[in-house]
Amino acid sequence: MIDVNASLGRWPFRRLRYATPPAMLRQMDQLAIERACVAPIEALLYLDVQEANREMARAIRRHRDRLLFFPSINPAWPDWQTDLDECIEKLGATGVRLFPSYHNYRINDRPCLELLAELERRDLPVQIATVVADPRMHHPAVMVPAVRLDPLADLLRLFPRLRIAILNATGIRETVNPKTLGRTDNLFFDVAFADGVACVDDLIDVMGRGRVLLGTNAPMMIGLGAVYKLRESRIEAGELRRLLRENALRFLSRRGKGDGGRP
Repeated sequence: MIDVNASLGRWPFRRLRYATPPAMLRQMDQLAIERACVAPIEALLYLDVQEANREMARAIRRHRDRLLFFPSINPAWPDWQTDLDECIEKLGATGVRLFPSYHNYRINDRPCLELLAELERRDLPVQIATVVADPRMHHPAVMVPAVRLDPLADLLRLFPRLRIAILNATGIRETVNPKTLGRTDNLFFDVAFADGVACVDDLIDVMGRGRVLLGTNAPMMIGLGAVYKLRESRIEAGELRRLLRENALRFLSRRGKGDGGRP
């Protein structure tokens, strides 16, 4: 399996298990997860996110075969283009993870559109984290709203070749109208915040078999929870795991390549 939604680093409001590369790898082994896309938790609150990106690149340099580097880029920050160049050319980014609510921009703001255009040109996938922690667990001084997904259909029209994964989305039926998304095959949703009995089946029913990815949101959430969601599915376990892995490889693989982000 491939986990498209994991993080490493320090969270200022509580201690996290599995927040270091060795601990994350142990959890991955326990859950039979082959590879995980990881972003730096510190990028949420660092004024200069590039410091967090560099720290993570150093921390995972010996584990690049399993931990796929997804740095955060803040398009509202001056000279973000230089940060992106460094992440790709020197730090070995597999893709980019965005935190619009923490960095105070909307996904259809002009700087974000410019960043998405650049990622499409460079053939790098992008992840948009709608939330990071359960809002009920937020520190009262840091109440961060969820990202509004209303502009999603417009983004798909503007960037038809950009692979986009929406992470930690809740209330899919209420926030995303599948009919407005057309027949695009470049949009994906992870299961991290899917809730309820057979929630993976429900997400597949709403969004289609080709758009669903395994995401644990570890270590902010317990990785085992996402794996248990797969066990509740009506789809045969082997078939479901193959489906989610194939979807992840399609999200990660660059055009003309099929090795899911391997260097």
